[in-house]
Amino acid sequence: MAVRLLSERDYVRMPWLNGGGIATEFVKADIDPSERGPDETFLWRLSDADIDRSGPFSNYPGIDRFFMLLEGNGVTLDFGPNGVQRLQEKHRFVQFDGGWPTHCELIDGPARAFNLQTSRRHVEARHQVIQSGDANIKKAFPAEECQEATTRLVFVLDGEASITVGGDDAMALEKYATLVVEQDAGQPQTLFLSGCGFTAIVIDLFEKQT
Repeated sequence: MAVRLLSERDYVRMPWLNGGGIATEFVKADIDPSERGPDETFLWRLSDADIDRSGPFSNYPGIDRFFMLLEGNGVTLDFGPNGVQRLQEKHRFVQFDGGWPTHCELIDGPARAFNLQTSRRHVEARHQVIQSGDANIKKAFPAEECQEATTRLVFVLDGEASITVGGDDAMALEKYATLVVEQDAGQPQTLFLSGCGFTAIVIDLFEKQT
């Protein structure tokens, strides 16, 4: 098992693929070149996007996108023939095909969004958003729930949380910190997430057999 704790000093700022905005890449996993198909660049990726103006999103064929509002009054996502989604509630995912033509219309000012992107051919993602509210909670994410997961990710959306992996010492996760747990085959670890006044997302990633 390998555990990495990443913070804002570890992240990389970069332009969007289409040049329409700026993204911050938190962490990603690349595809083995021998297994890479046309247009495939990564297995999975966590990032955010600063959206300062309305316009088209970048095209990511073969990628499932999970999009969440972090800051701002919201956006309307127009997927053309695939429908429209108006998103104003923070910390709620909208899932869509990264290859769909998508136009983003800002609602009353700029926004910041969280993105989980996964290769549809290689990866399945499962996620839970945890909100502690004003209570001091301790929530377990049992090992048996992720027996086949190769990677577990924890990202703190708001506040500060404490996390324990297996029997290791607790680690403090500040807002926008990322914990990456690469699991050994057949040896999943239980996570314990605790604290007060925080919101976090826990993501389990399962590699598909191709």
